[in-house]
Amino acid sequence: MKNGIKVFIGILVPVVLITMFLAVVCNDTTITVGEGSLDGKYATVLANIDGIVEANPRYVDIAQLGSHDAVTSGLTDETPIDYHDKDTILGKVDPISSGIQYRFGKTQAVGLGQQLVQGARFFHIKCTDYEGTWYGTHAHLTGKLEDHLMEVLRYLDSDSAKGEIVGLLFQTMYMGDGVTLDTLHEFINGVRYNGKSLFDYIYFDQADTFDLGINGVRIGELTYNDLTESGTAPGVVIFDRREEKVFESDWEGNGALTNKCFDMDACAEHKWHSSIGEKKLIGKINETCDRIASDAKYASKLRMNQTQASFAVGSVGEFFEIIGSWSLLRFAKDYNVALIENENFDRWLTYMPVFQVDFCNSDYGNFNARVNELIIAHNQKTVNAILGR
Repeated sequence: MKNGIKVFIGILVPVVLITMFLAVVCNDTTITVGEGSLDGKYATVLANIDGIVEANPRYVDIAQLGSHDAVTSGLTDETPIDYHDKDTILGKVDPISSGIQYRFGKTQAVGLGQQLVQGARFFHIKCTDYEGTWYGTHAHLTGKLEDHLMEVLRYLDSDSAKGEIVGLLFQTMYMGDGVTLDTLHEFINGVRYNGKSLFDYIYFDQADTFDLGINGVRIGELTYNDLTESGTAPGVVIFDRREEKVFESDWEGNGALTNKCFDMDACAEHKWHSSIGEKKLIGKINETCDRIASDAKYASKLRMNQTQASFAVGSVGEFFEIIGSWSLLRFAKDYNVALIENENFDRWLTYMPVFQVDFCNSDYGNFNARVNELIIAHNQKTVNAILGR
């Protein structure tokens, strides 16, 4: 009898623990970090820098706040999974892990319009062709891409945007039969506000898409004045990211609109650290910074500091770090403050000017205001150095 009870308990305890793990860790959708800073204080962060038109800095040297997986504020635990991820392990366990996928899929608390007035100027946007309609995605759909782009266009049409530059990286995760990069760009060009699309804010004729020095303007040659009509208009720079393991080689397209865009992998250095944990990530950021600083070949590339954590289980320690972090937004609220308080922060801005984070408008530790003031100060220093003052 006693042996039977022991066996029963031996079976029951693991079942209870597994049930609790699935119910709480895998399916709980609680994040509770709030919406962050909503004061709209940083709708203008470049145009009011003293002497920026006269100094005319290169675009790749301008420090800017970047938003990682920028269109995830609309993600819920019920949105459909993207076709790109449907047949992966992520897709197969989706029915029993909706909570954790939601918590580690949502990286931003507000939409692009609010992020723009909180100072964000570079947006990493994963998008997908889902049954013939373009959506934002981060494994799961995050809302129609048209709606996300409309937020950017409304900002570009505002008085605050004059002299500002908005960079957008479109990382396409799934494309249906016959869909090419030309198709995406034609769609983007068809989304208009007051008669203008994103492409109407690009003032050069052709980009040197793969940075070969053959045709078009190279990313390292673009200046503030090139992109803003000498500070009189808002400007846009578009980057594309290819998923080579997923798509055929001809998906890039060669239309007139595509030729106005830059290939992210060819024109930028954007090392992704695929890790979690403050100490580990900051160590990797410093390693990347040192590598970029020691090699002149990066000087004319867009240089991105990918600070954000990821759902990466490379060790038992990382597994418990993920469980303890609970969500990417919760991890970012404290981690972002540690980043701007790091002794190397200004050096990072010098060698990796695009400072890309999760929860870019976080108000924890007054992050959003502090990071914007630090970036503005750094850009003022860059302008002063060019002008010799």
